This record gives sequence, structure tokens and C-alpha cells, in this order.
Amino acid sequence: MDRAIYAFPLHLRVLIAITLFFLATVLILLFIILASRIRKTKRAERKVFLQKKYQDVFSKILYDDHPDFNVIDPKDLKHSFDRDTLTQEIVHLHENFSGEIAARLEELFRASGLYRDSITRLNHRRWDKKAAGMREIALMNLREATDKVAPYITSKNEILRYEARVTIMKLSVSDPLSFLDKETEWLSDWDQANIFTMLRKMPDSAIPDFSRWLTSKNPSVVAFAISMIGTYHQHQAVPQLISMLDHTDERQRLLIIRALRQCEATVAEKKLIERYESETSTVQDEILHSFSTLGATSAIQFLDRLLEQPQEDIAQTILIIRSLLSAGPVGISAVDKRLQHGDDRLQMAIHHAKDQRL
Repeated sequence: MDRAIYAFPLHLRVLIAITLFFLATVLILLFIILASRIRKTKRAERKVFLQKKYQDVFSKILYDDHPDFNVIDPKDLKHSFDRDTLTQEIVHLHENFSGEIAARLEELFRASGLYRDSITRLNHRRWDKKAAGMREIALMNLREATDKVAPYITSKNEILRYEARVTIMKLSVSDPLSFLDKETEWLSDWDQANIFTMLRKMPDSAIPDFSRWLTSKNPSVVAFAISMIGTYHQHQAVPQLISMLDHTDERQRLLIIRALRQCEATVAEKKLIERYESETSTVQDEILHSFSTLGATSAIQFLDRLLEQPQEDIAQTILIIRSLLSAGPVGISAVDKRLQHGDDRLQMAIHHAKDQRL
């Protein structure tokens, strides 16, 4: 046989070898595809079997007066696929219920030992498995796993950071935003919006004092804290915010001025007047908005002096006039005098500011 093969020219022997190699490769691939399909089919059938088997069992858990939580067959807990299927079913049910029924599902999850898989998933090499574990931990209220989730707050993976924040906020009883102490990555606007959405679902008693994070080394955490101070009207933080108005970051100064306005901090008027001349036009506009909203009576003379100066920006001039109008009779009187003695440009701005339709 060997001699017969070597009787062929070299190029034919090479061609035969290549052909045999590709034939073997095709057969191996066919075997792998067939085995994969058989495996998937068996898994799908097994999943349907488990769903049907435990449909009535789960119904009893949900609606019986005194349910038995040790109802899952130990044989169905031996293989990871079966455990994952049961976990998915319990999690899916939990997403559609709350209160006592949700608590029963959590008890079932613990009694069956499925919670161990969720915690173990945190150490999986794949990030998506880790994220799934965190979602299960948060949903099933596995508070004992909070410390294991905490390290992912500083993960380089944005999704893992997000899941870790959500999990800690949901599971922490006394300090839901404790992760901000360790936050090293930049909190994007999307991140901040998600945290705020979670906060809105919490009772007022769970809302922390955000001045705690005004000294954070992470500028995005400081910015978020400033925004939340304004949103939740935390007046006790006003003196600290005023002291931060000299910050070099324009965006942060804008946030501080908005927060002071939301807190109705009239005590900040003096500092805002001092800052006005040295500020950018954007920050000046924000200061004027604050004066207009707060009805800054102590700023009347300052605002009136501004109208004496040439104003290139007509929009800013209108803001100055509206701030005076909101300051009460004295401010309105100052505007009326300017209307009588001002130039055409100023008179036009005053008429515009007084127009209630604009």
C-alpha cells in the first residue's frame, strides 16, 4: 500500500494528503455540529420538562397559606444547567410580584440553595456571568453578598460598575450610596441619572446628606452631590456650597449656583454679587436667573448699576431687567426710571422683559 502511494508523482501525493485532511476536517465539523444540536435539543427538552414539573409547585408556593419551601427535588439540583433553569424561572416570577409573594420566592431561592450559584457567579471569568450574578443577588435580596459585590464599584467594566451600584443601593439598609466613597471612575450623566432613578424609589428617610461627598477627590461625585443637594433642598449644605463658589471649574460653579437657587438660598446673594464681574457670561446668566427666581432685594442697587453700563448682550440685559422686576416694588420702580431715561436699546429690552407672553 505504502509503495503504491509512493508510486504516484509528488504533486499527486500532496493533493491526496490535502484531500484527506479536508475530508477529515469536514467529518469532524459535522460530528461537532451534530453533537451540538443533539445537546441543544436535549437541553431544550430538559428545560421544558423542568418548567412543566415545577409549574404547579411554584403555584403552591405563591398561593398556599403555609407553603413548603423544601419542594425542589435534590436530583434537579445536581447539574448546573438544571439549577440555572430553576433560577431563571424563580427570578422571572419574582420580577412580576412584590410584597409577600416576592418574599416567598426569595425564601424558596434560599431553601433550595440556588443562591450559592448567584454568589459564585461573581467569581466567573466572564463579565456577563458576573453581571447576571449581581442582578440575581439584588433581585433576591441576598444582603450577605453585599461585601462581595463592593469591589466591582472600581471595575474597569462600565456594566459591572453599574450593576454593582444598583445592587448595593438596593441591598444597603442604612447607607445606600456608600459606594460613592470608593468611586474612582468618572460618573457619566447616564450613571448619575440611573443613581437618581434608584434614589427616587427610596423613602425620604433613606436619602443621605450629600454634603458628605462635597470633598470627594472624584470631581464627578462632587458634581452629583451638588445636584442632589439642590434636588432634595438640603439647606444645611448651603454654607458649604457658598464657600465653593470660587472653584476654578466653571461647570461646578454653574451646578452650585443652580443648587443654591433650588434651596432658595438668599444668603448667597452677597457672594454671587461679588463673583459676577469676574465670571464668564454663562455663569453670569445663571446668577441673573437666580436673582430673578429668588427676588433678590439685596441685589437691586447692583443690578441697577449694571443697566448704567453699556450692555452688548441684549439677552443678558433682559435677564437683568427681569431680576429687578422680580425684586418687588423697589426693583419695578428702578426699571420704570430706566424706561423713562434710557436709550432706545434699553427701552426695547425693558418692553421685552415686561411682556408676559415671552
